[in-house]
Amino acid sequence: MSQKGWIKLYRKLSEHWLWEEGDSFDKRSAWVDILLMVNHKKKKINLGNELFTVEPGEKITSERKLSERWGWSRTKVRNFLKLLESDGMIEVEKTTKKTTIKVCNYSKYQKDENIKKPTKKPEENRDKTSKEHQKNTNKNVKNVKNVKNVKKDNIVRPAEFNKNQDSDFHPKYNELINYAKHKTMNNQLNREYLLNEDLNQYGEVVVKKAIDLAVLNQKSKGNYRRGNPKNGVNISSYRFIQCFIEEAKQILEVSDNGADISSDREDQGECESDRVQREIEKLIESGEVSL
Repeated sequence: MSQKGWIKLYRKLSEHWLWEEGDSFDKRSAWVDILLMVNHKKKKINLGNELFTVEPGEKITSERKLSERWGWSRTKVRNFLKLLESDGMIEVEKTTKKTTIKVCNYSKYQKDENIKKPTKKPEENRDKTSKEHQKNTNKNVKNVKNVKNVKKDNIVRPAEFNKNQDSDFHPKYNELINYAKHKTMNNQLNREYLLNEDLNQYGEVVVKKAIDLAVLNQKSKGNYRRGNPKNGVNISSYRFIQCFIEEAKQILEVSDNGADISSDREDQGECESDRVQREIEKLIESGEVSL
């Protein structure tokens, strides 16, 4: 797939309900948010009775404001800015009064001068434009006919479900996704395509049990979105639920074998709890899930 070219991204995206949904940003959405918030033209701002000139591609802000905006800790914000700076994506200038973020190569992609303007007068191109329009119209009609003849087998699925056979989709996938969203009271679940893989590997009962265990884990810790049980537990990614797959398998195995649980099984249960906690800590540290 070609990675050349770019698209226009309008700042009103930040006012859309999809952008506002969820409690915190991931790294990708935080980077896009930086692109949306930097100035597109030169302007002056008053900060503490002192005027500062802000160039295109720059933004005067603070770690505190970004922390509140993204739902991150200030340490996570600071480390993220350092990561972008080390990759040459931004430059950060800090003073006692402000933090200035500058997006590198902003003008290369955003300046209006990059748009090619016609060099000839409209009168000189009128006849030529009319002929080209007719030619393109005929070509478009032909393309439409070709599209209608495309077989359904050639339809490309989204990246996370790029399968060749419909049989790769577990028949209980939609039911389990809706179940997870209902239990977490969250209409958006990141990495939900992983649920389909687990269904194919472990089955419906194990995945459903893992969902219940993940929700119970958060409830026992009082970890709710925005601190309110009415908003549901703070689970935004299926990766968090995946941490409980092994524990679900063990519990169901015990249930199938009856209530006679040996001391070895109890020791294994303790080890499994430690494993789950380690997996959760890794996800939190990577920023993939936020608690």
